[in-house]
Amino acid sequence: MSEIKSTLDLVMERTRSLTMTPEEKEEARKKELTGRIRGLFQKRKNGSISLETMKSELEKLGDRKLAGEVLADELAGDFIPDAPNATWMDIVEAFFPSRLKKADLVMGRCRKELDEINRREIEAAKNSWQKKGIEGPALVPNPERSDSWRRGLEEALSRCRQEIKAVLNKSD
Repeated sequence: MSEIKSTLDLVMERTRSLTMTPEEKEEARKKELTGRIRGLFQKRKNGSISLETMKSELEKLGDRKLAGEVLADELAGDFIPDAPNATWMDIVEAFFPSRLKKADLVMGRCRKELDEINRREIEAAKNSWQKKGIEGPALVPNPERSDSWRRGLEEALSRCRQEIKAVLNKSD
């Protein structure tokens, strides 16, 4: 009677001769480090670790270039102009100190652009109502209901995030 093999035994038998190429090993290492860096970013953003802990953990990983690229991606993707960005700015200041002023300028420009989109949409709504004979101080337009406002906001935010990413990835 033959021996009954577990699934693990069968998998191990079939994969015994498989090996990874150096490129595959490097890709796997980068993927693992990227996940760890993203995890550290999320923990810092949530306040579960301090900035110093984040710094020391990133130092332990060793790949400063990859850490900078991943952090730049995460910071750009996480940028929300209207939200309080104290933690965001702390991370920029800690890891990209020479680019802090430029990032701050980009953030200010983005806020102004988004404010202008809101202002134009509100003005367009008021003008539309006026043409229909609807007027009064109690009327408050809600730009969030407008598809053009949403599209404009998404496009502006995408441009801002790309610009922030470019600023943070810029070599000194």
